Amino acid sequence: MENNPYPQTTTANPKTSGLAIASLVCGIFGLLLLPGLLGVILGIIAISRINSSNGAIKGKGLAIGGLVLSVITTLSAGVILLIASLMLPTLAKAKAKANRLKCASNLKQISSAHIYFSAENDGFPWQLPPPAKQQLFGTSLGMDKSVGGIFGLEAMKMELISPNILHSPCDPGRASANE
Repeated sequence: MENNPYPQTTTANPKTSGLAIASLVCGIFGLLLLPGLLGVILGIIAISRINSSNGAIKGKGLAIGGLVLSVITTLSAGVILLIASLMLPTLAKAKAKANRLKCASNLKQISSAHIYFSAENDGFPWQLPPPAKQQLFGTSLGMDKSVGGIFGLEAMKMELISPNILHSPCDPGRASANE
């Protein structure tokens, strides 16, 4: 063996911290909230391991970048969630108001259809039986007892712009009277 006064040292290339890379990736996807929180935790762990490795692990810049990006995206996601939670009740109220306005418009059109029918036919399309045929509690013999039968909806359909006017947007569970 040779005695070399200057021993040759081989330095191993430090490896990049996997936690630093994971922190950066989680920071990029941080707007989904959970990866952002995970990125903050991984970034802190990666920085502490890199500092304590005495140069054996590199990637401190990646870890800091991942930590900062994770914090920013997590805070942004929180602000977005806060704004959305404040806007949802307002949007629901606006939709309810629009439905009420549509109901009022539909009622006005139904009223106009009755007036036009009355003007053309010298009377309203009610199909109430004469008093001799009426029974107690509003029932009658031989008459159509449905709402459409009483109010003459078949006759009114000719006067309405669209039969969908009879469907109330305020009561979506109930089917149209003309179906």
